[in-house]
Amino acid sequence: MRVSAKVVVLAVACAAGYGILSSSGRPAPHQQTTAGARVSATTQPTSAAAGRDAAPRSPHQLAGGIPAPRVATKVGNATVTLPVTGWMITAVGDSVMQAAAPELQAALPGIYIDAAVSRRMNAGLAEVRMIAAAGGLRRVVLVGLGTNGTVTASQISRLRGVIGPDRWLVLVNTYAARPWEQEVNATIAKAARRDPRVLMVDWFSAIQNHTNLLRLDQVRPRPSGGSLYARMVKAVVETAG
Repeated sequence: MRVSAKVVVLAVACAAGYGILSSSGRPAPHQQTTAGARVSATTQPTSAAAGRDAAPRSPHQLAGGIPAPRVATKVGNATVTLPVTGWMITAVGDSVMQAAAPELQAALPGIYIDAAVSRRMNAGLAEVRMIAAAGGLRRVVLVGLGTNGTVTASQISRLRGVIGPDRWLVLVNTYAARPWEQEVNATIAKAARRDPRVLMVDWFSAIQNHTNLLRLDQVRPRPSGGSLYARMVKAVVETAG
């Protein structure tokens, strides 16, 4: 009987822990959601077909056979570890993330996505601040901005301050034939090297040899490119632990 009681207590604790993390990502009052995501453009892809191209291995990607890392949370006096899932991720981005939103949702069910056309880092920072003020930030904050303008070390530092020391910040670098592309990517890479709780998704390296997966603007991914984007993001966010 003692063994059975311990099993019941442990099961209740784990369920409670999952409930805490799943419910922590409630959207801000000013946002509208559909299936856990807010996508601001009037046109978006309807297909979530997976691409056939294999994604280049990210520096953060796990080797085969290694279990996914887990996020720790407190339940009473006990620490419960849980796998990183979409329900633990708040994503804020521009039109690239918006185009890949269906594939992100398929790869990471429950992810909260707030993506808008022409959004720059300053606007994204303000959006993250509003979500944080409403208590809507989850344990992992994914930011995909840099297509439409520069990203500075100061902006990343302020973003880090808004989300707090206990959350992971995952930054997606950019692929866009624009003057600030290299500067943005160098800034993001430097931030990831300096802060152990900042991770980089190397979208530039993943897509540069697969530009047939992009739309005519050579910036936003087609559904097959969105699948590549989602695979890259998933490989990195699962290392947050």
